Amino acid sequence: MTEHDNWWHHAFVKGNYPLVELTGDKYWRQKTREQTQFLLKTLRLPEGATILDLACGAGRHAINLAQQGYQVTGVDISPIYLSRARRAAEKAGLLINWLRQDMRRMAFNAKFDAVINLFTSFGYFPKTGDDLLVLRRVHQALKPSGLFLVDTFDPASLRRVFQPQSWTRLPDGSFILEERQISKKEKAILTHWIFLMKNRPCREMRSFIRIYTKKRLSRLLVRAGFRVLKTWPALSSAMSAPGRPPRLVILAQKP
Repeated sequence: MTEHDNWWHHAFVKGNYPLVELTGDKYWRQKTREQTQFLLKTLRLPEGATILDLACGAGRHAINLAQQGYQVTGVDISPIYLSRARRAAEKAGLLINWLRQDMRRMAFNAKFDAVINLFTSFGYFPKTGDDLLVLRRVHQALKPSGLFLVDTFDPASLRRVFQPQSWTRLPDGSFILEERQISKKEKAILTHWIFLMKNRPCREMRSFIRIYTKKRLSRLLVRAGFRVLKTWPALSSAMSAPGRPPRLVILAQKP
C-alpha cells in the first residue's frame, strides 16, 4: 500500500479538501449554471427524468438539475459535503436524495435515465480494475438506453500546460499550494496539496488521479458494456476559454 491508495479518505471523508470554499464564489456559480445548460442540451432528458450525480460533492450540479424539474440523487463518500448539500437543497426547497456511498459499491439496478460524473471525479483508485468496477456499477444503475457523461483531464493538453507548482487564492484570502508530478509508470497525476486556510490550522494531503486518454477511457467504457457516442473539450464556455486546457468529456450509452 502506498500513501496514495486511500488518499480520497483523507481528502473527502475527513474533509481536508476545501471543495466548498474553492467552488462557492460568484465565478464558480456562473460556471455551474453554464455547465448545467450544457448537460440539459446534451442529455435531452424529459422533465421528471431520473439523474444520478456521482461524486456530487456539495451538490452544485445536482441542485441546479433539480431546479429544472429532474428527480436527482447525489452520491458521495464525504459526510461533510453531503451535509452541506442537504442544507443547500432544503434552503432552495428541493427534494433530492443524498446518499453516502463508495462508488465501487453502488447497487442501483436500472434506476436512472442518466448518470453524470464531473469535475475530475474518476480514476481515484490505485487499480485500473477499480475504475472498471465503477463503470460497471454505473452501467448497472442505468435504465436501458440510459446515458453516462464523464468529465475529466485531457492528458495531451495537460502535458502542454503542465506546471509542477501553482498557487490558488480563494475569495476569503486563503491559499492553496499544489505541487504536482506526472507518473508515467502509473499513468497518473500525483499532487501534494497544502491548504493555508484563513483562521484555521494549515492542512495538507496527497492525491492520485489516473489520467485517461480518449482512446483508453473509451475502451474501458466499452468493456463495461457502454457504447461511446460523442466527446467534447469542455462542459462550458468558461472551461474552454483561452488559456484553460481542454478537458475530456465523454458521453456513453447503455444499449
